[in-house]
Amino acid sequence: MAPDNSSTDEEQPRNQRRVERKTIVGIRSTTCTDLCTEINKSKARKIEGAELKPQTADLYDQLNSKKSDDLRIKLNRSKNSDLRRHLEEIRRCPTTSPKITNTVVDLRARLEYIRTARTPHLNVIMGGLPPCGDSVRAVKNYRRHATTSQKWLLQIKDDHQITFSASDTHGLHTPHNDPLLIDIGIGDCQVTKILIDTRSSVDLIFREKLDKMGIDLRDMKPSSRTLTGFNGASEPMIGMIHVLVYVGGVTRTVKFSVIRAKAPYNAILGTPWLHSMKAIPSTYHQCIKFPERDGTIQTIRGDQKAAQNC
Repeated sequence: MAPDNSSTDEEQPRNQRRVERKTIVGIRSTTCTDLCTEINKSKARKIEGAELKPQTADLYDQLNSKKSDDLRIKLNRSKNSDLRRHLEEIRRCPTTSPKITNTVVDLRARLEYIRTARTPHLNVIMGGLPPCGDSVRAVKNYRRHATTSQKWLLQIKDDHQITFSASDTHGLHTPHNDPLLIDIGIGDCQVTKILIDTRSSVDLIFREKLDKMGIDLRDMKPSSRTLTGFNGASEPMIGMIHVLVYVGGVTRTVKFSVIRAKAPYNAILGTPWLHSMKAIPSTYHQCIKFPERDGTIQTIRGDQKAAQNC
């Protein structure tokens, strides 16, 4: 009986596959062994390096070792900007005013100081209406006439001469730098401390003074214009009002600009009233002179004592 060759042929591939499996298993075991050895060596190197360079790992120990950086100490430290502490000191010593420095935290005192320091002063008042009106065409014509008058001089009529002499300073305290304050009649009242200001292009009166004089404010025409000083500071107007002004027998209807402000004067008469009166003021001689209807020169003396008290 012949041997079975087919079974022998089948066993050979099986044996070959077994050999291949054993080889793969051996390679894998060798690779794993090498990898574990490398990992153990790496751990050993890290442990040796850690032993050579010891470091503090405790975060609490690091924070406690630096007392200067302790956040709690910084928060509990007293500061100049402690608002509550500063206000308590002011309450304990109400008679002492707070010292205004760069480190003052009292907000109310600081704001009051800034407001006082930055309060604008109107030394030159501008913003009044020109005699021609306030329309664009009227203003252009007014400027054109001013240019034409410089080129074509008109014949000037003989007018009354107004002069000042040393006798006008009789009774004055000299030398002085006092402003010119006069007494005039406004409406039904005799009003003192009227400032004559040649630098003002408006006649100005204050709302508080109108109330004291009993002038009916229903005749006031509201206005949204602003008055501007030489330094750019502005003051809003609340209206315009026409009031009769009596000076030395001469009566003029004056258009006053009304504002809400506090001033040592009751009113300010500027160039509109001066030009309508053809008046010439002199602060040095403390008087103002203007011609009357009959041609005589009227002199209104200033109140130097009132000027020195302002």
